[in-house]
Amino acid sequence: MIDFGAGHSVYEDDALFKRVQKVLEPYINVVLILPSPNLEESIQILNERNGGIISNGFDLK
Repeated sequence: MIDFGAGHSVYEDDALFKRVQKVLEPYINVVLILPSPNLEESIQILNERNGGIISNGFDLK
């Protein structure tokens, strides 16, 4: 199990995101736990918790 922690799984730099994506690609069970099943509500909650670092432009799926 790898736990990235709260803000450590947000990569605003596309190159860094692609590196992490490549590292995780071989694993069949990669899980993203969100605070709500509703994506917009999750973004709002995470923004409140992290001071607004989550952008609607990120693909959080």
